[in-house]
Amino acid sequence: EDLHEDEAPLGASAPVAEVAAKPAESVDKVAEAKAADAKRGQLLELDPERAALPWYVVQTYSGFELRVKLSLDERVRSLNLLPKFGNILVPQETVEDFTKAGQRKTSTRKFFPGYILVQMKLDDETWHLVKDTPKVTGFIGDSRNPSPLTETEVKALVQQMEGGAKRPRPKKQFEE
Repeated sequence: EDLHEDEAPLGASAPVAEVAAKPAESVDKVAEAKAADAKRGQLLELDPERAALPWYVVQTYSGFELRVKLSLDERVRSLNLLPKFGNILVPQETVEDFTKAGQRKTSTRKFFPGYILVQMKLDDETWHLVKDTPKVTGFIGDSRNPSPLTETEVKALVQQMEGGAKRPRPKKQFEE
């Protein structure tokens, strides 16, 4: 019995030959993740233990932030390391732009291109999991023992992200 893509169970992955034969599906998954992140506000509700995990900044190839997020999420689930990971965020905000026809268009803009935020318990296993994820170049700070973000830095970033979702900012600003 054949399953359609939307009927596949969560966490099931297609064979490599199928993925290589259908590159448009990969683009669709990234677009779906982008839309889901914008709707969801990006922060997941976590149990208190996971919510208290420290945040680290991970450097990625610029333009591949969402793919890294999806890949890292999938790897965490497949290795059953969910208790050691919290949220994985691509820092972005909603911006307004006008098309040539004069219509309003809302889109997302990354305010730290090439970086994602990962909430996790840092140990050898989690460090290697993140570092060995495709398109990840490393952690910010000491490469072997990175320092976590402070709570105020995280709150400021999340507030900036949520502020953009509630009240989209203009893409271009002009001074008088």
